[in-house]
Amino acid sequence: MSVYKLTGTLLDLQSHADDIDPTTFKDTADSIKFDLDSEYDDCLDFATNIESDIDGIDKEIKKLRDRKKAMKNSVSYIRNIIATSINASGRKKVKTTKHTISVPGSYKAKAIFNKDTIPASYYDTKQVLSESRVKRDLMSGKEVGDGKLQYTLNITVR
Repeated sequence: MSVYKLTGTLLDLQSHADDIDPTTFKDTADSIKFDLDSEYDDCLDFATNIESDIDGIDKEIKKLRDRKKAMKNSVSYIRNIIATSINASGRKKVKTTKHTISVPGSYKAKAIFNKDTIPASYYDTKQVLSESRVKRDLMSGKEVGDGKLQYTLNITVR
């Protein structure tokens, strides 16, 4: 049986507690609680497996991002070799059987710098919402836009 059904059965039993013999009520409630405990264990084992899958997916995403970056670097490296070679040969345009390659003769500028040495005036500023301040003000009863508090139960598993 599922946690929902067992909880519903327990609540139904509790609503009829006055109509049932106390010993029968206790035995039945204990049995349902025992089944619930077993279901809790199964659900938490399932949740642990999902968390493990999430960790694996995160690692795979990182691997794929690293691979994508390496592939982009390879493409850039190959194109740079070709552009340098064409430029060194004194040509601006080369037509092969499959491609027409143009090198205008000018290089793309790339800024290389140490972020610590750049003045603050070169940084863009953007507003960052302080969610902790919003939460604190909402909890103290202040109205903050259309903000509202949503309460959830916390669970601790050891």
